[in-house]
Amino acid sequence: MASIIKVDTIQNSTGTDNWYPNPPRFFVGLISGITELTEATSHTVPLDSIQLDTANAFNTTNSWYVIPETGCYWISGAVILDEVSGGVLRDAIGWVEISTDSGSTWTDLLNSGFRFNNNEIEGATLTMSGVHELTANTLIRLRAFVNNTDSSTYAIRPDTYAFNTSPAMSYTNSGSGTHLTGYRIS
Repeated sequence: MASIIKVDTIQNSTGTDNWYPNPPRFFVGLISGITELTEATSHTVPLDSIQLDTANAFNTTNSWYVIPETGCYWISGAVILDEVSGGVLRDAIGWVEISTDSGSTWTDLLNSGFRFNNNEIEGATLTMSGVHELTANTLIRLRAFVNNTDSSTYAIRPDTYAFNTSPAMSYTNSGSGTHLTGYRIS
């Protein structure tokens, strides 16, 4: 036999129906894309556009977010990678990593990657997201790696605007394509 719960209002201990009135949340994008990165070398994505940071916890000098309070967080990241000097992408990897010791050691939290089997790919958008328990003062950052077929350089782009050369298409450099974002959910 099934049970039925009939409830008109659920209130938390403070007497309101807002379970968590102001959870830490952030969205940091990339406005100034970077080019001429050495291939086969990983790079921290230099996020430079704080579009949302309710805890004022993003460190622009080190391009990392400091988790302000222990809890369960939804974390998401995306990185747009582009081959810039005539070659093509062979491997493209983006990942979110964390440090619990003030940046001395880093551990992968989320990742996304491709190994391309043809010689036609010049750019890729890698996305990743997940839910994780994180402790206060954990550092979180976005990283990227590219291996090209010709040992040339690569770029991390703010958006896909650089991929389209058609004058009929109009893209803005909004900084929302390559990004790191998170939200405390409990």
